[in-house]
Amino acid sequence: MSEDERFKFEWQQWQDDLLGITENAVFPIH
Repeated sequence: MSEDERFKFEWQQWQDDLLGITENAVFPIH
């Protein structure tokens, strides 16, 4: 995996985490 590919992968993972946090904040799952 090249540095660019690694960066894109980590960025995607970060976005997924952020999206999950945002969804939980807007629509609390209890």
